[in-house]
Amino acid sequence: MAAFAAEDAFVKAAAAAVPVGQILIALGLGGMLFFACCAKLNKDRLLGPDALSLTMRIRMMFEIVGRLFYVLTISLTPLSTTTVILQATP
Repeated sequence: MAAFAAEDAFVKAAAAAVPVGQILIALGLGGMLFFACCAKLNKDRLLGPDALSLTMRIRMMFEIVGRLFYVLTISLTPLSTTTVILQATP
């Protein structure tokens, strides 16, 4: 919950001055760099053959849409409302 509150504070502060698209790009690039470094340290492949399958491409599209609405929710509503919505979803 502490990490969620920290991310919420970052997104709310950034949303005051930066468009939502740029926030999504910054969060995406940060996550990409983190997981790429973890894969490099573990000597794992960054993209396996399963990652490019049709099922995973469809899932990626849903993840992108979900993240877009997540950032919009955080930037436009109070933390308490966003927390209730996230806890109510499966």
